[in-house]
Amino acid sequence: MIVNAWHLKRALTGFVNHYNNWGRHRSLDLAPPNGRMAAATWTGTQPITVKRRDRLGGLSHEYKRAA
Repeated sequence: MIVNAWHLKRALTGFVNHYNNWGRHRSLDLAPPNGRMAAATWTGTQPITVKRRDRLGGLSHEYKRAA
């Protein structure tokens, strides 16, 4: 629930950042709108460790391979 203008601006800024930098878009060949190249497909057989970053209070998430 958005409680005031500051909260709305913060939530929208977080969503726009997530959408433009992390979201995959099928119409763009799974690339984000900011033009960053899509990650290469990993074809190894070993398990990998993935880090999850909660965005918008846990309403959306970002995932990336841990170093």
